[in-house]
Amino acid sequence: CGNIQLTNCIISAITYINIDSISHEIYWIIERCCSAKNLILTNKQKGILFLSETISGKTHDITNARDTDFISSIPKDISCLMDNGFEGIEKDYPKANIVKPKKKPKGKELKPIDKKKNKLISKKRVLIENIIAGVKRFSITTNVFRNIKIGFSELVFWISCGLWNLHLGFKKRILK
Repeated sequence: CGNIQLTNCIISAITYINIDSISHEIYWIIERCCSAKNLILTNKQKGILFLSETISGKTHDITNARDTDFISSIPKDISCLMDNGFEGIEKDYPKANIVKPKKKPKGKELKPIDKKKNKLISKKRVLIENIIAGVKRFSITTNVFRNIKIGFSELVFWISCGLWNLHLGFKKRILK
């Protein structure tokens, strides 16, 4: 990733089903509650620049961000677009340039200025949904992954993200 220009980044969580952490005998009982989650950092060229360690799907996004602590390494001049799953992260990283949509106050309406800002943020955050859809294009990441090797589903997810980045590289070469 030598010549990637990063003016702003998008941070989001991507969730998938993972049952390699439990025994095969009981997986059918808790098949629906065994999801895994990673945080991803992307740019506007749709490349995945960072993929966090896999954690339980029940863990909050902000907890994962605090544990990995990768936000502190992002320079201040780069704005980080985040969703409301990272509520309160500004207190942990006051030097980071974090942009999040504003929540509607209870019993009141958002000001028109805030609505316009939220719309702009959501237009930029659509990229992350396209990236997640691109990674989940590989059916092994969207279907229940029944394996017996611990940590193998994480490897499969890393490979899927790498294939997505490879796809982007070929796409750019063809369009030039």
